[in-house]
Amino acid sequence: MWGFFILCFIATVTLINACSYTLAMSTCREVRDGEEPPLLVRIGWSVLVGIIGIVLLALGGLKPIQTAIIAGGCPLFFVNIMVTLSFIKDAKVHWKDK
Repeated sequence: MWGFFILCFIATVTLINACSYTLAMSTCREVRDGEEPPLLVRIGWSVLVGIIGIVLLALGGLKPIQTAIIAGGCPLFFVNIMVTLSFIKDAKVHWKDK
């Protein structure tokens, strides 16, 4: 039983670390390719992600989390469409050059 909890803890820490790294890279303007985002920014995003999870669980279990996922996912659908169209446009320009 303890092994399961340890594996869940490691998986959660790894997931939050990856999320905080991605969010920090996305929100820092001065970070160049191959550089790491500032540690304080990553810690801040990690704390924020953890607080959001704790608050949503404290508000009523899984139902608020499901609602938040749906509410956050709907606008991201349109962002994904714009990213895809931008990729296609950029790919056409890149392939015409070759």
